[in-house]
Amino acid sequence: MVDPTVAATVAATKVIWAAYAGYQMGKLSQSDQALREEVRRRAEMIHHHLEPLHNDTHRDKKRRARRAIDDAMNACDGLTSDARYSVSATPTSKHDSAAQLNKKVLKKLVDHDLATLERLKGATHSVNQLSSEVSGGADEATLVQLAGEVRQKVTSARNHFSERNMIFDGLQRK
Repeated sequence: MVDPTVAATVAATKVIWAAYAGYQMGKLSQSDQALREEVRRRAEMIHHHLEPLHNDTHRDKKRRARRAIDDAMNACDGLTSDARYSVSATPTSKHDSAAQLNKKVLKKLVDHDLATLERLKGATHSVNQLSSEVSGGADEATLVQLAGEVRQKVTSARNHFSERNMIFDGLQRK
């Protein structure tokens, strides 16, 4: 069986290279949509991984841990929503400034997209650690701390992802 982290990393690499090629060939709208789909997919994957942990902590009457996991799940939902409904994610978005992409801005955009996916990879690692601790019967304080780390990493990815629109906004002003 393939490690989910390895599979996610391979998928991210494919998305980034496909996106880069799309940016190069003037298909910014399609590349933008592919990146957003990958971010949405990863946020949902993290959320789904948290659900059984939420149930386990509820069953074990670890209320603070359950609430912390719930907060992390809400952060995942927010990122999913951002990726799905952001203005530049609409199917009619043409990114009129695509023709003005120079190599410097293109590199900045690709690096930004990769950094967003790296943040989500870090959140996935934290969820795996949390899962291990829940199954190992860790104390509630440890679980609260680890769930907080997951929430923080997902929130960081969400904030970073939101900054992506600033790149497009800057291009449109030129």
